[in-house]
Amino acid sequence: MRNHIYIYNKVKRWVVILLLILTSTAVDAQKLDERRVVDTLTMKERIALRTNAIDWALMLPNIGVEYDVRGTNWNRWTVGLSLRGNWQTSHTYKPGIVYNLFGFKAEVRNYYRLRQLSSRVKPQTAFLDKLFSVRRENINHPLTTYYKGGYLSYTTYSLKFGTEGKQGSAITLGFSLGMVKPLYTFPNGNSIDLDLGAAAGLAYAKTDTYILDRESNCYPVTEVGKWSLVPHPVLSELRASFVYRFGNYPITKKYRFRYDVDLTFMARQDSIKDARAKERMERLYADSVGKVVREAFFHIYDSIAKINQQKADSISRAKSMQDKEAAAKVKAAAAATKLAAKAASKATADSIKAAQKAAADSIKAAKKAPVKEAETIVPADSAAVDTTTAVTPPVEQPSEEQQQPAEEQPAAEQPAEEQPAAEQPAEEQPAAEQPAEEQQQPAAAAEEGKEGEQ
Repeated sequence: MRNHIYIYNKVKRWVVILLLILTSTAVDAQKLDERRVVDTLTMKERIALRTNAIDWALMLPNIGVEYDVRGTNWNRWTVGLSLRGNWQTSHTYKPGIVYNLFGFKAEVRNYYRLRQLSSRVKPQTAFLDKLFSVRRENINHPLTTYYKGGYLSYTTYSLKFGTEGKQGSAITLGFSLGMVKPLYTFPNGNSIDLDLGAAAGLAYAKTDTYILDRESNCYPVTEVGKWSLVPHPVLSELRASFVYRFGNYPITKKYRFRYDVDLTFMARQDSIKDARAKERMERLYADSVGKVVREAFFHIYDSIAKINQQKADSISRAKSMQDKEAAAKVKAAAAATKLAAKAASKATADSIKAAQKAAADSIKAAKKAPVKEAETIVPADSAAVDTTTAVTPPVEQPSEEQQQPAEEQPAAEQPAEEQPAAEQPAEEQPAAEQPAEEQQQPAAAAEEGKEGEQ
């Protein structure tokens, strides 16, 4: 533990001395460069050194280097490499608190500044562009430069603050965000900036568990871990770094938008923009003309279609009315035919009833005609004839004149033939004529007896 305190105090002393040396020189405040010219940077002007004060406060010495990808003032991409470590300090006896950490990190950054909206800089319209847009109506900190990037780091660690300790390795892949504020420019052209940011990502780690064995003065491993993905984001670094830039080219001159400094590029972009705007206007004009033509065409087409539809509807209505009238006529003719058939049927029934009535009247008249009494002839010599025997006189048959009307009525009898059920009562009345026939039989018997006696 004393060794840790000694190293920490020594590092702190050197940092204070370095800051005193840097700040003892006369410095000037940095100003934003607004010149519209392309500058070419030297190798020295493209290099920057940085160190994180938070790591120093956590007793982790660290240093990093950053290098511009292109040697122009409109370049906005950099690559960097940083190291930090506090590993395996020497101790006579193994300490109960272990704080060993070593790692290196490779990083890629993209720097940008906020842009003021103007006639040349229009606001973004798309959702994603608006979400990540750097265009603002008002810029409160024009000297601040922002960055976003990604990193890949490898770290080995051994930490013990209680009865158990953790040791292992981790590979981390993630994103970094931050901003850089210029502080001072030295007379020799070098400058110092303040870098504030953070880095976090996903870690793939292997962790072992160990304890302190005082008797053997060692750290035996009690549990061996396996490589696995940490199920939550891991904060890799909190950054409050000082950046020292070499050469006569501070950050206020770097990382500018190419459109603002490269006139050739600006003219090319403006020509492309104008061509696109012209194409868009022509397309809008063509769309508007096409829209007018389409509206006129569809207006005429709709009017013609409407007239044709009305004509078709009128024809359909006329045809429907004709169909209704024809159906009404057919219905009326059917009703008239039905009435005529009903009247004819009624007339036929009436004629049949009249014929049946006439036949019944004739039969009744025949029944009511007077019957002459038969005369009894008694021979002179036959005194022995039984006078008690009553002889029924023969029934007087109707004369031909009385029978003629019944024979001369075929029209009245013809329906009776067609209606056998109606004539049946007239045919099935032999009982009315039977007495006349029975009356003729005794008379015939008497005559035969008389002839036998003779």
